[in-house]
Amino acid sequence: MKKPLVVSLALMGVLLAAMPVSAKDGDVVARGSCSAQADWKLKAAPRGGTMEIEFQVDSRRVGEVWDVTIADNGSVVFTGSATTRGRSASFTVRTTTPNQAGIDTITGTASNAATGEVCIATVAA
Repeated sequence: MKKPLVVSLALMGVLLAAMPVSAKDGDVVARGSCSAQADWKLKAAPRGGTMEIEFQVDSRRVGEVWDVTIADNGSVVFTGSATTRGRSASFTVRTTTPNQAGIDTITGTASNAATGEVCIATVAA
């Protein structure tokens, strides 16, 4: 009897690891890997009529400059550059946009011209 329980718990752990991680109620957080060594995290947080967006890239190298674009349902809401800083050698871009009716598909894109690395993150909230 103990083996099915262990297998069931192990399977549940695999299923949970594949799902987006939720922060606060209604927030959606997704994580992934970029095209080389960096990792990304994208968070979308509906707050009434506003969608709060947070896009983070951890490249493990301080001083790298990345070109960043964030879009909501295909409409660009942020474009600019960000530089990795601190002990984590990461950057975080925060922006807000009006919360559209229905599901918002948020996309964060970051590219490092010096290394050629690209990060593409998507979350639906």
